[in-house]
Amino acid sequence: MKKILCLSCILFFCEHVFSQEAKPCPGVLINGVCWAKSNVDKPGSFASTPEAWGMLYQWNRIRGWPHNTDTTGWDDTDAGGDYWEANNDPCPYGWRVPTQEELNSIKGCNVREEHVWKITDPATGKSMIIPYTPTREYYGTYHGLFAWFYWVNSAYDNDEAFAATTVPYIRATTLPKKWALPMRCVADWNVQECEDIKRDTSVTICAKDLPYDFCDTVFQEGTLSGTYIFQRIQALTGCDSIVTLKLTVAQEAKPCPGVLIKGVCWAKSNVDKPGTFASTPEAFGMLYQWNRKKAWAHNTDTTGWDDTDAGGDYWEANNDPCPYGWRVPTQEDLNSIKDCYVREGYVLKMTDPTTGKSIIMPRTPTRIYYGTYREGFVWNYWVNSAYDNDEAYVMHAVPYLRISTLPKKWALPVRCVADWNVQECEDKEEEVEVTI
Repeated sequence: MKKILCLSCILFFCEHVFSQEAKPCPGVLINGVCWAKSNVDKPGSFASTPEAWGMLYQWNRIRGWPHNTDTTGWDDTDAGGDYWEANNDPCPYGWRVPTQEELNSIKGCNVREEHVWKITDPATGKSMIIPYTPTREYYGTYHGLFAWFYWVNSAYDNDEAFAATTVPYIRATTLPKKWALPMRCVADWNVQECEDIKRDTSVTICAKDLPYDFCDTVFQEGTLSGTYIFQRIQALTGCDSIVTLKLTVAQEAKPCPGVLIKGVCWAKSNVDKPGTFASTPEAFGMLYQWNRKKAWAHNTDTTGWDDTDAGGDYWEANNDPCPYGWRVPTQEDLNSIKDCYVREGYVLKMTDPTTGKSIIMPRTPTRIYYGTYREGFVWNYWVNSAYDNDEAYVMHAVPYLRISTLPKKWALPVRCVADWNVQECEDKEEEVEVTI
């Protein structure tokens, strides 16, 4: 029994619907064997054209090797086994490494055309081409001469495996398992088709109930509300079971630790050093470039100044100088106080129209290009969103409280808002029914 407020969620990760209907050859059918049109490129994918070499593979290994001289990570041992194992097969799903029998089926169907062999079905006239390619030999040495060697799925002994060659005709030969050759796949007719199973469910939990177990996943402390998609693939069929979970993490109601103005909780003082507030509401605090956490003092020292523009569309959490539980305000936060302010000397006073509670935000000096300290008092405070690559939005008080833009490389004060959700969280005991 877990204390949560939720709907019962029933998942069917393992339910699959199978179909045994025949399907057309997705490649080229030659003498009853369905061949891929292109070589294997990266594991699980085909090369873009029939003439492309694709990548090179050691026998019974799934790692692809590019056509270059880099041997980093090369394994010069011999893979075990009598046949190429399914878990090591680099062919895309629904395809596999060919057998000797499948190689024998195309023996009399080939003609050479420059650096490719063209193989044609005698009944339909449909063809595929298989290119000559370089190989990798002992110690991963790249052998740039063109050869026509392609792996088949069976081993000859502990050191060598069978491969297809065209010398003097298409036939089986043996080569060292540790060599890397290209791969041309055949369709795996035994693979069953299936329909994806999709389910949607919703769960609401209290933040204090984290960590929270959901099926085979643990949502840790700090998890945010959102939509989480779980996809499980059945190993033998490749069928998908997809569950879309709408998770709501309700926060405990708590009082505003600053001053609540029209639903937004504002800090009482500017940010001083990163993670701290200035000692009084009137204090300037320190100055910050947009989306940067380094604080700049109110002096003329420019040592370490970065005159580039920070990237990103929004102020990143890792760069937020606000204390924990606070954040740089958004444009929406600013809009909420547009009609709540009056000027009082060198400060703006914002007052909640319902409670009468107020904050004051002082005009401060700034730093502009190259870190130059400008002592004229202005009222510019950063908000969290960028305008373009060079400028970001600010709170500005000329001629009234509004949004403006300034260069990101300038350093301005920051006044934070509380980063908490006032949604109340009610405890109810319910069982979560989960079927895996």
